[in-house]
Amino acid sequence: MRQILNLLQPSTSAYNIGVAEPTTQESLALSFLNLSNAFEAIEPELIRFPALDSGDLRRKIASLVEQLQQETEDGQL
Repeated sequence: MRQILNLLQPSTSAYNIGVAEPTTQESLALSFLNLSNAFEAIEPELIRFPALDSGDLRRKIASLVEQLQQETEDGQL
C-alpha cells in the first residue's frame, strides 16, 4: 500500500534547490503519469477480484488520463 501511495505523490527529485518549480502543466503531467503508474502497481492484485476486468479498468484509466490531458491542453481544467 505504501508503494501505491508513494506513486501518487508528485515526484520532486528532479527539482533541486535553485531549479525552478514545475509549472502547472508539468505538475499535471506528473499527476497523470502517477495515476497510470498507480494502476500498474495495483493491477497484479486485481486477480483477487475476478469480477473486475483488469483490461477494462486499464482502458478506463487510459481514457480518463487522455481526457484530463485534453481538457488541460484546452484550458478547461
